[in-house]
Amino acid sequence: MTKLTLLFFLFLSVAGAAQYLELAAPFTDNMILQRESKVPVWGFDQPGSRVIVEFAGQTKSAVADKHGDWMLKLDPLKISFDELNF
Repeated sequence: MTKLTLLFFLFLSVAGAAQYLELAAPFTDNMILQRESKVPVWGFDQPGSRVIVEFAGQTKSAVADKHGDWMLKLDPLKISFDELNF
């Protein structure tokens, strides 16, 4: 198997696994997060999946429970008027 073919199959397996990951409804464009308090982030994925969230210089992770629900909390955020681009 060539390296290109291997990369193609690896991409398909990652893309296929990612199709279940979903953020909860409140997390949309232009949302506002509470400052100076822990910020909960939650969503849904396949049971047992590890979810990694990177935001505002923080990296947090969680594991989806047997129902596929996951939640983590970001450390308190400072006030910012900057638009964050991902």
